[in-house]
Amino acid sequence: MKFLKILQYVIILGIVVWAVSRLAPHIDDFSKLWELKDHLNWWWILAALFSQIFQYVGDGWFSLLLLKIADIKVRFKDSMRIASLNVFAAHILPVGEAGGLAAAYHFYKKLGVNTEKFIFLTICWTTITHVILILLFLIPSIFLQGVTSGLNMSIIFISILIVMLISVGVYISRHHLYKKIEKFFGKYKWAKPFIAFTRNRAIYKARLKKHPWQISQSILASLIYYASNIATLAFSFMAFGTLPSMTLIVFAYAASLLFSKITLAPAGIGAAEASLILIFLEAHIDAPIAIGATLVYRFISFWLPIPGGFFSYYSLKKESKSNVDIKVLEDQI
Repeated sequence: MKFLKILQYVIILGIVVWAVSRLAPHIDDFSKLWELKDHLNWWWILAALFSQIFQYVGDGWFSLLLLKIADIKVRFKDSMRIASLNVFAAHILPVGEAGGLAAAYHFYKKLGVNTEKFIFLTICWTTITHVILILLFLIPSIFLQGVTSGLNMSIIFISILIVMLISVGVYISRHHLYKKIEKFFGKYKWAKPFIAFTRNRAIYKARLKKHPWQISQSILASLIYYASNIATLAFSFMAFGTLPSMTLIVFAYAASLLFSKITLAPAGIGAAEASLILIFLEAHIDAPIAIGATLVYRFISFWLPIPGGFFSYYSLKKESKSNVDIKVLEDQI
């Protein structure tokens, strides 16, 4: 665990140092950054703010559909509120995405989603979103040779290759692996839901096959989730009176997310900003605009949702406590 923490900081530091070295030649342009505020188009800022709402719509709808496949019914309002906890929870438990996952598990459990069904939700959600994210990175990179050739993208490509090879290896040896896991962890109480999930995997696989329409909708929901952030990044540039090609914006967005996942930083803080700026500079975007648009995007997508996430956390906590009190009262009656 200590080694992973050190590795995380080394990677983040490396990306930041790399970004600073690339920004050094543009140091004289930084004085223009403050001047850009007088030329901001606030209508595009509002559009960027509005587009962020659809991230939580897509995320909430996605979770709702997957739980429906698992034969669990929750309200869309609740799944959307839990989706909005992600950034806030990442601050509470800043270990990559562990904060958001822990908070989601806590509140879904309060809504009657047992651990086994939550494991199903998490695996499906993670698999679909990461496959789409990798495609969002790889497809635009084919058309951006001038940008990708100037960037040291080996970290991302090697990481993707390693993940793919591990995934294929796990899939091929899955039956043997399940037996080993069950034998090793079966004696622990906390592992029982995971063991139950592996034993019932055929049931969940059959459920997925029975609901092709929900799977199609889930893919659409995940695309909405990503498209909202891509739109926010595009609108952030338009607020400064420019718009890079959508191919570049999609590539930069996907690459920044992949960098963030490699570093395990909470919600990609540091790594996302550095990688976005680096990519836009390599694409010959004006330095003050590249920095300004990136900072606006990260403020709207990362910092601004924190109060909303806290409100969702507080309301869900208060609501779940009220439900417990009502149940206790009913039992007494």
